[in-house]
Parts: sequence; C-alpha cells; structure tokens
Amino acid sequence: MKTTRKIENGADVVEFLKMQHEQVKSLFGDVIDAKGPQRAQLFRQLCDLLAAHEAGEEAVVHPTAARTIENGDEVVAERLEEERKADAAIAKLKTLDVSSKEFDTQIRALRKAVLAHAEHEEKEEFDELETLVDAKGLANMQAAVVAAEQGQQKPIPRDRTSSY
Repeated sequence: MKTTRKIENGADVVEFLKMQHEQVKSLFGDVIDAKGPQRAQLFRQLCDLLAAHEAGEEAVVHPTAARTIENGDEVVAERLEEERKADAAIAKLKTLDVSSKEFDTQIRALRKAVLAHAEHEEKEEFDELETLVDAKGLANMQAAVVAAEQGQQKPIPRDRTSSY
C-alpha cells in the first residue's frame, strides 16, 4: 500500500493544486486496486483529500477566478456543478460495500469525472490565473488555500475587489 501524505508546500497555488490533482489520480488507482479493509481505508483518505482540496478551491481559487478571468463566473459555475455531482457520487459510494461490484463500477465512474474536472480546472482556471496573477499573489493564494484546507479560513466573498 502506498502511503499518502497531505501536500503542504508548493511554490504557488497552481503548482500546489496540480500536485494535489496528481495525488488524487494516484489515490484513485490505489482504491481501485485495493481489496477489503485496505480499500475502505484508502477510500476514506481519498474522500478526505477531495474534501480538503475542494474547500481550498472554493474559498480561494474559484472566487479569484470568477473576478479575474474572462467569463470567470461561467467557468466557476461549471466547475461548481461538476463538484456538486462528485459530492453526490461520493455520498452514494459511502453507502456501498467497498467489496461490491457496484462500488467498483461507481468508483471508476467517479474517477473519470473527477479527472475530467481537474483537467477543466487546470486549463480554464489555473492556466489563466498563472497569466493574470503575479508570482507573489499566486504564492499568497497557496498559503490561503492551505489555511482553508485546514479549516482556518472562511471563503472570500466573490465581489471582493482587492486581489492577492
């Protein structure tokens, strides 16, 4: 079994979140390959990582993208809808026996949806933020994402005019 640790450092918010996307991808593979109690434990780790990751994005990245990038509100609304669907799929998975065929089918469908979501974020939000926000701002956003993931920061209002 691979051991998974929470990523706490990255040069900036984009690097940090892309590293988490890679960790999510790897953890999905671990869950799919595992059996029995190990599978249940890895699934809990995956759920925890996804929840923390989304908390950071929802508190910092999405509000910044909404006010910074072209068509930001639309882009963010699409990402939030994908996240809502993933949350519903996770809730359903939590009710299933991890050894069941249905769990296996559903976890594979969730992996496909989450990885497509991550790709959309990287291309439609992260790449734009790298272009529009300076290095100091991206580093400050990374610190804010870590704080949000640890439950230490409240979401930034979407109408906030100051930037990182």
